Amino acid sequence: PERWPVVMALLARRPSPEVQFFCLQLLQDHVRLMTRHQELRKALMSLVCGQLADLGPTFLVNRLAALLGDLILLDFPQGWPEAFSELLELAAKYSAAADLFLRISLVLNDAFDPCHAQKGPAELARDHRVKDAMRASAVPAIVSLLQ
Repeated sequence: PERWPVVMALLARRPSPEVQFFCLQLLQDHVRLMTRHQELRKALMSLVCGQLADLGPTFLVNRLAALLGDLILLDFPQGWPEAFSELLELAAKYSAAADLFLRISLVLNDAFDPCHAQKGPAELARDHRVKDAMRASAVPAIVSLLQ
């Protein structure tokens, strides 16, 4: 059975920042083992939308960005084609979401950097697929947001 709903329920109660960090780390580790992310992603985005007034200290926002970055790498564009449009829509309305979006962008940039880790053919193909899809759909939207 899936255990991530228990972690999400704990996160929703806004425990101490240290517990929230641990929960986000558990989710990030779990995401890498999962094959289907849609329910977790929806629950996470709902949680983020409900907490945009205060996402917490910087170390929590960084961990959240790392988790969302992993979800983008795993699911965009096939499983989550609206990833960037959802995040950019929030970023246009809320400064905390804009900050989160920029942190996610840094996570993705690091993930695409060939110097960070040796990658196999499957990971390289995934990176190219994500980058190509970003060029086609996300980059124009990002540029228009920044103007």
